Amino acid sequence: MSCGQSSTVASSELLARPLRGRRQFAAELLASGFACSLALTTPASAAHYHGRMTESDSIAKAARITLLVQGAPRATRADAAALAFARAAVHAGAVVHRVFFYKDAIYAASRFARDEGGTAEAWAKLAHEHGFELAVCVAAAERRGIVEGESLAAGFAVVGLGQMVEAMEASDRVVTFG
Repeated sequence: MSCGQSSTVASSELLARPLRGRRQFAAELLASGFACSLALTTPASAAHYHGRMTESDSIAKAARITLLVQGAPRATRADAAALAFARAAVHAGAVVHRVFFYKDAIYAASRFARDEGGTAEAWAKLAHEHGFELAVCVAAAERRGIVEGESLAAGFAVVGLGQMVEAMEASDRVVTFG
């Protein structure tokens, strides 16, 4: 698999947009011809995406995407940006294959995260409605004390990195947050 283009976009750029703008932004990203991945990072390290495509572009409608969320929820808001992107992407006609929570992003999958404005319940609802898997890296979870059946939120599954590799292979696009 070879990468054609790459770009970095501030997650704050996505979250700052009204819902209609988020949908258009997701469609632009999906339709822009990225062959491998598109990294969305914190504003401090972001360069802005300049492509312009429409929501009706057929590439966006056919895209099968995997999301890789890596940033800590409280520090980077990567989980919130990824959730906004996922909502906009499915609205634009894309198919979310899997969302993989890795590194400090696994805290977003904690059933205790809701006490601090977490997104676990919203992720579970969206995944249930659209039939995609919410995967949490087993090694990252173990290192951080997140245990399936105890502290893992409903709707999330603890899996190995092989699941991420499989998802990357099965997807047209991989979008990284954090």
